[in-house]
This record gives sequence, structure tokens and C-alpha cells, in this order.
Amino acid sequence: MNEKEQEEEIEQSNSIEEKFNKREKRELTSRAHGVAQQMGAGIITGRGGASWLAAHRR
Repeated sequence: MNEKEQEEEIEQSNSIEEKFNKREKRELTSRAHGVAQQMGAGIITGRGGASWLAAHRR
């Protein structure tokens, strides 16, 4: 494999990784919204809920 082919392969793997990261970020934000709704509904309550949220936020 020559240098150009290696560079192209690296670029392709980077774009796949970027897409994955974007998708993961979207999932995390939607999950965070779900947690916020649960807290609003009183499912996660008290200091335990707050520490759980702090541990799972990014």
C-alpha cells in the first residue's frame, strides 16, 4: 500500500468515527432529557438522584 492509499484509508475511518461520535452525542442528550423528565415526575428524588445525574452528565 502506498502513502496516498494509507492517507485515504485514515480519512475514511476518521469520518466514520465522527459520524459515530455525533450519533452518540445525540443519544446522550436524548437520554439526559429522559432523566430530566423522570426527575420532574419525581421518579428520581432527593440527593441520590442529584448525585446520579451528576455522575451521568458529560
